[in-house]
Amino acid sequence: MSAYLADRQAPVTQVVLIWTSLGLAAMAAAFTMLFAAGQTVGPWVAGILADHTSTEATLVWTAVLCAVAAMIAATVRRRHPAPPATARDSASPRRGA
Repeated sequence: MSAYLADRQAPVTQVVLIWTSLGLAAMAAAFTMLFAAGQTVGPWVAGILADHTSTEATLVWTAVLCAVAAMIAATVRRRHPAPPATARDSASPRRGA
């Protein structure tokens, strides 16, 4: 029974493998790791900051980090891959040539 299950993929896994690229999977893995690191370290750093300053300082620090993240997200350019060339595209005459 276990050999049978090991050779089969869940339908969701099949859909993910069909509709996602390796670049997207690597990006999602990196995002997940950074997110987990932030969830691990963030409360510890906020606790140290609150112990040495005040509770309000942790809220200000969180707002600053969110603002910086928003600015970075707003300035990042998205790369759109060029559509694949087809035989019809290469046979058609170019405009202006």
